[in-house]
Amino acid sequence: MKNLLLLFLIITVFFGCKEDREEERLMKMKVALSNDWQVHSIKVTDPAKFRSTSTLNECGYYKNWSFKDTGYFSFIEDAKCNPYNYLHAGSWKIEGGKYLKVDWKEVTHDTPGGEMRFTIEEVSADSLKLTEEHLIWDDELRTTHRGLRKWTFIRK
Repeated sequence: MKNLLLLFLIITVFFGCKEDREEERLMKMKVALSNDWQVHSIKVTDPAKFRSTSTLNECGYYKNWSFKDTGYFSFIEDAKCNPYNYLHAGSWKIEGGKYLKVDWKEVTHDTPGGEMRFTIEEVSADSLKLTEEHLIWDDELRTTHRGLRKWTFIRK
């Protein structure tokens, strides 16, 4: 009987510690993500014929992304790239321990934005790497292909 109780106690402690470690890992990920990030590069990696690296011109993408620990999210643009002062904002959360979901809209004029879902590849003190599934239009075949786009950010 004592052996059975001891075994039950060991199993309870083991699984309790495992849950605590997972919760701690998610909290560390959330804290590391809760900052301002600047887009460094965007690469299309699949399908092979569409492999490319996007050149980031001054106003080509929302270059600065801000994640607050409260769950608030916004794209931040330089004034010269945003003469009408549009504010793109919304919320973010980590799902399933490895996905980042961002819901946003254009707040100033209350127009719809969208939902983005990324796989978190890496988040550290100075870099963030995300992968996103997206559709690529093929002019030759006049159809779309599922593709992967890899985003790399640096701490702003």
